[in-house]
Amino acid sequence: MSKKRKNYPASFKKECVQFYNSKNKKIGEVASELGVEYQLLSRWIREDKEHEEKAFPGKGNHIEKELIELQKKLKEVEEERDILKKAMAIFSKQ
Repeated sequence: MSKKRKNYPASFKKECVQFYNSKNKKIGEVASELGVEYQLLSRWIREDKEHEEKAFPGKGNHIEKELIELQKKLKEVEEERDILKKAMAIFSKQ
């Protein structure tokens, strides 16, 4: 039987890291106080040090994904427009 993974919001992760930084305790002690696994808190601390403001992005930035999709759609529409312009030029010559 597999365990269901817990998902923690970025705000909770940041608060946990700040709590650890404010205490003069070991990671294991702080993790047990917060009720999270040692490895999990350790990873959050490492990610916060490495990425600072960009730490804990979640499952992807939905705005960036939407922007990429819109850019693809725009490119398709521009290509269609260019094809239609060329076709109009060819047929108008005849």
